[in-house]
Amino acid sequence: MKILMVSEPGGTRGPANAYGHHIKAIEGSKNYQVCSIAELSSIDQVQNFDVLWFSVRFDPRIYYLMKDKFPNKKYVMGPNVLFEKAEVGPSDEWEKWFVETVTCDLYTNKAAFYLARANHFFKGSKRYEVLRNCIDLKGYVEFEENCDKDIDVLVYYKNRRIDDQLDSLYPTLKSQLDDLGLSIETIRYGEYDRNLYFKTLNRSKLCLWLSIEDFCSNAQLEAQYFNVPIIGTMYNNTDAYDPSFNVGAATNTREDWIRWTDDMPKKFIERIESFFENDIDMVGDKPSKFIKENYSYVAYIRQLDRML
Repeated sequence: MKILMVSEPGGTRGPANAYGHHIKAIEGSKNYQVCSIAELSSIDQVQNFDVLWFSVRFDPRIYYLMKDKFPNKKYVMGPNVLFEKAEVGPSDEWEKWFVETVTCDLYTNKAAFYLARANHFFKGSKRYEVLRNCIDLKGYVEFEENCDKDIDVLVYYKNRRIDDQLDSLYPTLKSQLDDLGLSIETIRYGEYDRNLYFKTLNRSKLCLWLSIEDFCSNAQLEAQYFNVPIIGTMYNNTDAYDPSFNVGAATNTREDWIRWTDDMPKKFIERIESFFENDIDMVGDKPSKFIKENYSYVAYIRQLDRML
């Protein structure tokens, strides 16, 4: 099956990182071929492809041209087409055009709660599927270390645009963490390099994820690869090897989108205490096995086999 990527993300973080793994996984498979539209010299070459995949927002003119000339191709949208502001829904003229006009065979996103948000506004797809990320497992072997785990809790702090609560809730959470007498290390999103993150994971027993929303984050997959369980919520820790590590510290409504609960610090502290009382000796290599079985390039291709 031949896949043409019609739109793709720029930059080096987040969506672009995941997109790079998406391409590498397909390139390494036996059943698929992938090409970027930028590599074509003529629109007529599109005829050679089975799937036309729009990964991010795109010029409507290319969509209309494709639909006119190649109406019977399989059209795939996602995972980063909708939305710029999920708390709003369609937030600009392009997104309003998309939800009112576009039709496709498959719409994808990285998490069920975000897919449901898109589906609430966008009804033009025949199918809606969660397509989880993949990572290059071979790229982490060199960073594995047998060292003392002297960090009890690694706090991953990621203050998102929509979050006007975290900075005010965190002092209470930090004070209660200190009262537990545990060794704490904090990493802030955008302020560390890859090597430092992996070295810190090797030393950590547990990770507390402070981002109001996240879905199939590569950094989370990496933490679990290094056998560090993550405590979070169902809206920021969507790919936990054990869902019991998620607590009810956030809510999700159509009106307010995702918000921390007022007792977020208490919920997290209780789960951290429970981890050290009941769970720590049972972790072993379960997180790493979960990642290796479900987030490899081979596992990603299994997802595509089912969806395409």
